[in-house]
Amino acid sequence: MEEASSSSPDDPVEPVPKRPRAKARDFALRRLTRRAHSEGELTRKMARAGYPVEEIVETIDFLRKRRYLDDVAFARDFARERAERRRWGPARIETALKALALADQHIKAALAEVFPFGEREAGERALLRFLSSERRALSPAKRQARAYRHLLARGFTAETAHELVSSRDFGDTEGLESTKN
Repeated sequence: MEEASSSSPDDPVEPVPKRPRAKARDFALRRLTRRAHSEGELTRKMARAGYPVEEIVETIDFLRKRRYLDDVAFARDFARERAERRRWGPARIETALKALALADQHIKAALAEVFPFGEREAGERALLRFLSSERRALSPAKRQARAYRHLLARGFTAETAHELVSSRDFGDTEGLESTKN
């Protein structure tokens, strides 16, 4: 006599979650104890780890309600830290925030708060810091090129870098004035 199987082919098969719900929350909390994350960034990490979409949504909602996740504060703090400690410009910060899956309105608000007087003033400060710290004796053309590359690497637009570097005297104007006479 054949034994009846516990499930027939017509019975719907319940998908077995890859990880239990408590572990999805634990996974997210472990990431947040190391450093702050944006909602999009944490969602991507949880999806990559194999958590089902429903659990990811529930976990993100749980964390948001308890204010463990706050994209506005995250964007502002990230932008401020990168501008003050790493001396990044607005373009580089904006690129990094977009990579962290933040909404454009959060990015714009953070940049407006961190750079209230605009990119040009922040670029002037960055250029002055760079020139005051430069100790090597270089030709004016090389100093100018290094200053331009420095501003670009820090995340200032090419237009702003060009304006700032072009408006500064690197000691190469003396020869131009004597050739005109």
